[in-house]
Amino acid sequence: AMYARATGVEFVALRFTNIVKRELYPQTLPWRDAGLVPLVMGAWCHEDDVVDAHVRALECRLDESFEAFLIAAPSSRFEDASPIFDCSKAERALGWRPRCWTRGSEAARAALRDPELRVCDIGGFRLESGEVLPTGASLAYKVYASDRRDAPVVVHPTSFGATHLDLEYRIGPGKTLDTTRYTVVVPNMLGNGVSFSPSNAGSAGYPDLVSVADNVGLQRLALGPLLSRPTLLFGYSMGAMQAWEWARSA
Repeated sequence: AMYARATGVEFVALRFTNIVKRELYPQTLPWRDAGLVPLVMGAWCHEDDVVDAHVRALECRLDESFEAFLIAAPSSRFEDASPIFDCSKAERALGWRPRCWTRGSEAARAALRDPELRVCDIGGFRLESGEVLPTGASLAYKVYASDRRDAPVVVHPTSFGATHLDLEYRIGPGKTLDTTRYTVVVPNMLGNGVSFSPSNAGSAGYPDLVSVADNVGLQRLALGPLLSRPTLLFGYSMGAMQAWEWARSA
């Protein structure tokens, strides 16, 4: 508030990382429930939701000269699809509702409708935590194949909040990942609503912890018939973490 008054800036948006450790912010953040959640992944919202909140703030007559609002979107990763933070103030004062990442998410539903989507059965896979994935669990991926049989293979894992369709802006002839030169394989990260996720786990339930290494191990299992060693591992955000793990564990 002091910064806003001193500079004349009307709106400041602060965005958390995707990982929020509850024990570091036990009182200062409005947690939705009193249960212990030591590590929360998904305390975020899409850029579109942030823009929506700013536009609604411009349209509203607020009682105070400076107001702070916390917004977080539901996620396909949580079975009850509720934000981990209490966003009732923004909902009440601004009439704000997140349009992204409702249960199953429209992005995930669109990706699941892709006729070129491939699925690998991963039921029975033992995670680093010791939990075993249930029967029916699957990893979904898409292959953007080059016409060249000897084309180098690029593995491009999705980031935490993305599906394979979200990455297509950089895949194709003449694009960054040029499919006239490369065959590009995009595995959907577990929990993104396309591969095995809380939104599609059903009565089997979703594991308490799935690591980056687990994702890469599953990708090796699923993609083994396609490649023995990728030429390039490419990703951003948690996709980059998976790319690093591919290289580290090679």
